Amino acid sequence: MSYMGWGLAMMEDAMNRLAMLACLVALAPAVADARPMSSRMTCAAVQQLVARSGAVVMNFTPTTYDRVVRDRRWCLPTEGLVNLHVPTRDNPQCFAGYTCREGERWDNW
Repeated sequence: MSYMGWGLAMMEDAMNRLAMLACLVALAPAVADARPMSSRMTCAAVQQLVARSGAVVMNFTPTTYDRVVRDRRWCLPTEGLVNLHVPTRDNPQCFAGYTCREGERWDNW
């Protein structure tokens, strides 16, 4: 390959990487909005989402989140359930479901 061909190949590679980066940047807001915020939802809406999905990673504040599950089937075999109450638009202590925790008792089957 000549020096000129090598330079064009490098430029083409750089353009492909730049296009890929532009796509990722364009998709970033959609990915960021994918996690529901409990405080923007009603308690009933949070409970319906968990019941319908089985497991949801949900924000409670802009910086706190956890995985909310419907039942123990969504946990690892060594994990147990812990009741999870979250702030919602209409209830500061809404029972959303459970979260899986290692070493917890398995009382909530």
